[in-house]
This record gives sequence, C-alpha cells and structure tokens, in this order.
Amino acid sequence: MDNNSEINMVKKLNENNNKDNFIISPLAIEIILALCANGAEGKTQSEILRFLNYNNIKEANKTSKKIMENLHKNKDIISIANAVLTKTKSKEDFIFKAINEYDAKIEELINYEQVNTWVRKKTKNNIIKIINSLTPNLFMILLNALYFEALWSIQFDQKDNEVIPFYNINSPKGVGTMMMTLRGDLLNYYENKYLQAIKLNYVSKNNSINAIIILPKDHINTFINQLNNEMYKEIKEGLKKPKTKVNLFLPKFEVEYKINMGHILYDLGIREAFTNNAEFKGISDNEDLHIGEVLQKNYIIINEQGTKATSVTEMEIILESLKSKDPNAKDFIVNKPFLFLLVNEDFPIGHDILFFTKICNIEDYDDYN
Repeated sequence: MDNNSEINMVKKLNENNNKDNFIISPLAIEIILALCANGAEGKTQSEILRFLNYNNIKEANKTSKKIMENLHKNKDIISIANAVLTKTKSKEDFIFKAINEYDAKIEELINYEQVNTWVRKKTKNNIIKIINSLTPNLFMILLNALYFEALWSIQFDQKDNEVIPFYNINSPKGVGTMMMTLRGDLLNYYENKYLQAIKLNYVSKNNSINAIIILPKDHINTFINQLNNEMYKEIKEGLKKPKTKVNLFLPKFEVEYKINMGHILYDLGIREAFTNNAEFKGISDNEDLHIGEVLQKNYIIINEQGTKATSVTEMEIILESLKSKDPNAKDFIVNKPFLFLLVNEDFPIGHDILFFTKICNIEDYDDYN
C-alpha cells in the first residue's frame, strides 16, 4: 500500500488555505511523529504508525534513521536536527531511541526562550522563534529542524529577467511580475493533459535533491484535490525522460508560513494521541500525557542564485490533571456559551448580583498565543 500521508497533509491543509500561499514540510512532520511513536502504546501508537504506513515501531525507526542518514550525505546543502526538551525525567528506553535512532539532543526544559534559541541556531537565524510561552502543564517538547540552501546548477542571469503578467488565483487580470528566465536550455520536462512539470538541479556533491515545479492546466485547487501518489509517480517518471529545450519563466518569491498541524493530523486519523485517552506510558509511567500542539513554521526564498528553505516543527506533550474524573459525579463541562455572575450572598435576591457576564465567544487558543 502506498504511503499517502504527505499528499494527504497537503490536501487537508489546502482545504482551509485555498486562496493563500502556504509551505509545509511533510517530511519533518513524519520524523517527529515517528519519534513520538516510540513513547506511545496501544491504539495511540497504532494510529500514528497507520498514518505513517509503518507496520511496527521498528520499521518506523529503521526508515527514519535511513532518511536522516541520507540527508547527512547531502550535508553540503541540507541539515536536519532533532531535540527532546523535558521538564521531568523520562523513561530510559525512550531517551535511548531518541538519541540512537533520531540523533536527538536531550535537554532539561527550562523556559520558552531555550526553545527559540535552538530554533535560531538550527535555521541560521532564518526562523527567529516558534513559540511565545510554555503551555500550562507542559511535560515535554519534541523539536525538528530542516535547513536547505543550494545554488542552481544552471544559473539564472539577472540581466535576462523579464516582466510578464502573473495571474493570481481567481483573478482574470494579470499583475506585472519579474520573472527569472532560461531560454532554450536543456531541462527535464514532462507534460500531460493535466499539467506541465519541470525539474531543476542544484549544485551538490550527491545530486539527489532537486526542485520539481508543477504547473496545473486546470484550477490549482482542482488539481490538488485530485492529486494522489499515482499521479505524483507519473510526474517523477516523466521527468526522467531525455532533456528537452525549454524557455522557462519563473517568478522569484519568498514565503513564510506557520501552521498548527494538530487539527490536520487529527482529521487524518491520529485521534487518540490528542485526547485524554492517549497512551504514552513509553515516555513516563507516572503521568497521563497527550499531544498538545504540533506547530510548524517554514520559510522559503527563490532567486537567481538558488533556493533557501527552512522548517521547524514543535510537538508539545501535555500533562493531564493528576486527579481522574469521578464516574459517579455529574459532568459540568463549560464548552458552550455560559453566564458568569459575581454575587454578594449577604444581599437579598434582587439586589445581590454585582456583575453579570455573558460568554458566547472564546478567542482561539492558537490566536491568543
């Protein structure tokens, strides 16, 4: 069975960003989920592994380690780093796997600036911070950073740049855009009735990391909705054919984007890990833990010289209340509009309400933080 997790993440993200630019790193999400799965048990672990299309945790670790080793072979243009920051001592087996399978740095979690310092260091100051505070009841933070910077193997000459119209989404009128150009160069090119695609190479020792640009002939959202692994494989195979002379006009661009992936991962099948039923006894026997936020911040810039792209993913493991619900007690869960009154019990009814508050809208926690 094909692993559709990367494309599924993109499609789900596009549902809520169908008019906006966005950038995510599916690989970074996969690595941090695989690391997290080492601390999970039961249904919690099985849902994560099913999403990642692994049969067991050994396969997840083996594949993740191979991915990281491959990236290390391309260290002249890309770097990857993982870290585990924890407030309380975790199980030795989880820490051992984090170090040996994921090359993670282990630190005691002290404050939020410690997290942002790590982020700045691993992204060469291209991403300054990922969080503004530490979530209440925070037990552990898992971090991943990717940093890519490389020159084009065929350089664009700034003197050949040309202004031509670019048609923004749902807009019939083009806007003048400075395009980088290659005129008649031999490039890996593929076309079918749905799209045009091109592959651009970078200067590197290993030559295994390239850029693929896909230009749908239909509306881009229609294309993303239809995209699957079979279509993606067809594009990659088509780009292996002999090179073709191409006149390429490519806009320079720069995008910075931050997303909470928690809701997306939940919708795609990782459910229990985000609830009070989560099983993370592989991290700690003494605490009830679940995943809180899964934040990812990304940055990319394309110009005549090459490409710079970086990503930071932060997963928070949250401590549940130590006191369990009493099955014989009534539930009073304030999860819909409510009233909040301040009363003076010494005053008679009719004269006792000091403040009467109606709450029908709560600011989103993601926006608040």
